[in-house]
Amino acid sequence: MLLDLPRIEAESMVRWLEHHAVIDSTSDRALQLARQTTLVTPALVIANQQTAGRGRGTHGWWSERGGLTFSLILDAGGARATAPSFALPDNWLSAWPKFSLATALAVRAALSDYLPLSEIGIRWPNDIHVAGKKICGVLPEMVEGANDRPARLVLGIGVNVNQSFASATPELQNIGVSLSDFTGQTHDLTELLLKILAELATKLSAAARHDPQLAQQWSDCSLLNGRLVTVQQAEQQLRGPCQGIDAEGALLINVAGQVQRIFGGSVVAVESLAG
Repeated sequence: MLLDLPRIEAESMVRWLEHHAVIDSTSDRALQLARQTTLVTPALVIANQQTAGRGRGTHGWWSERGGLTFSLILDAGGARATAPSFALPDNWLSAWPKFSLATALAVRAALSDYLPLSEIGIRWPNDIHVAGKKICGVLPEMVEGANDRPARLVLGIGVNVNQSFASATPELQNIGVSLSDFTGQTHDLTELLLKILAELATKLSAAARHDPQLAQQWSDCSLLNGRLVTVQQAEQQLRGPCQGIDAEGALLINVAGQVQRIFGGSVVAVESLAG
């Protein structure tokens, strides 16, 4: 299903759009563009297919035709951002986990028009799962500011929509699912993209305002609550029962009787608690 590019430009917050039939990575391209002083934001790089899509760390992203793969560029420099602005505050570094989770909540809200909301969960910090399998990944990256432009945030988002995991490797079939596989229908990519962009405008603005309802939402839909979780941080591993996600977006793990607030790292194992 073809993307309706004029409709995306007319009905969303996007002020500049670049479309590719095939690209190595929308995020790599978006990072290049984000360094340009003349770029008008919010800007969108979108592709029908990626050949070298990236996930968190060293992970790749399976990106066949039928999926929704794009990177959104936002000014993140507070007072230096141009209007209309969906910018992060100047202290974006300390607020980083909140905006990752807000992005995941935005995608979750958009998907709720197709799936029961109760079946869509967030796996900290920013993956969206349905029925125990990953349907969407989010990769936030920052470009530092310069004298002549603000810092910029690049949100790489990949949603499995119309491609079937029947054509994926057995390993991917075990961990991933597409919207079409789940619903048995083909979905309008433009319509879903517009829903996500509208939700992003709302959720990121709420995060910038420190809206407490946002924190309640990501706590309620966290898939790690009450599970035994192992988090890799550089050379260190932390393991213990997950006690939720706090208002700043930190994962809470009870390690040897002490609750640790984890702002970064990769969840490498999730187990059920004994008993």
